[in-house]
Formats: sequence, C-alpha cells, structure tokens
Amino acid sequence: MRIISGKWKSRSLDFPKSREFRPTQDRVKESLFSILAPQLSNAIVWDLCSGSGALGIESLSRGAAHVTFVDTNTTYIKKNTQSLLTAAPPLSKDQFQIIKSPVSRFLDSAPPTATLILMDPPWQNTQVYTDILTHPILHQCLAKGAFLLCEYTKKYTPQFPPQLHIQKTYTYGASTLAIITGSC
Repeated sequence: MRIISGKWKSRSLDFPKSREFRPTQDRVKESLFSILAPQLSNAIVWDLCSGSGALGIESLSRGAAHVTFVDTNTTYIKKNTQSLLTAAPPLSKDQFQIIKSPVSRFLDSAPPTATLILMDPPWQNTQVYTDILTHPILHQCLAKGAFLLCEYTKKYTPQFPPQLHIQKTYTYGASTLAIITGSC
C-alpha cells in the first residue's frame, strides 16, 4: 500500500497482513481522490474507522490542512504518521490528531468542524454505518457544507437517512463509494 499522489507520492504505508484488514485499493484511492480534489485544499478531515490511516494521509499529501484519525486500534496510524514526520517535506504534528476511540464516542464529543468526512468501516460491521450515518454531529457538518465519502461493499448498501443527499456513487470491483452532502 502506498500514497498515490501529492507531496509524499509513492511512499509506502505499513498495514497489517490480516484477513480482517481491508485497505482501500490503490485504483479506488486514485479515483476517489480525483473526485474529491476540489474539496481537499485546506480541508479539515475526519478519517473515521481509519485503519492504517491511508485515506487521511492521502488527504494530507494532497493539501488537506488537518486530519483527525479515529479508530479503536491506532497502531498502524501511529507508525505511518511517525514515518512522515521525517519525510521531505515533513508532516507537522499540528496537521493531525490520532484518537483511539470507537467512532460513536468520538462523534458524541466532536465539534462540527469537519469539511470532509471519510468513512470506511469494516464491511462486516453494519452497525457502525448506522451509528455514523445517523449521528447528529455528522448532519451538522453536512449542513455547513461538508462532504462525506462513504465506502462500502456492493453486497451491502447502508441505509442513508433522508436528510443525506447522495451526489453520486461509484463502483470499483467489490467497493462502492458514495459522495454525500446534506439535503439540498
């Protein structure tokens, strides 16, 4: 797994070699970040269920101002951000925050500051999709103009609340990406 583009293009990222871990494929990341390019400059990003941190790190590489990584296991996020602190150009410690927490607990106390929200929960844990998509703080961010990227398996489509507007969906192999805003 690697960073696709931006200031840290082609740098390798560490991730667990396990069946439970499903990193976003490079071709999916490349398409995703081409779609999100207009939203990335100076974005305040929440990388929810961040796993290795690859999506948030790609956001920083492409110009996001700050990323908050949220996951219950932060081992690989820490390894990958640590390696970028000595990169050229280096990642600054004030550009990211790592929160070891269930996403719902983070959302319960987060201020509605995100301009881009990335969610790629474990596909088998459908309850996490519901918890995130129905959380009031998510709706506050979207009402302020934020974008939500939701990645899910094409075998399971989350129930999107009616106040969420799906701008577009893209399918790449087993992955589906939905770009979502608040109601128009």
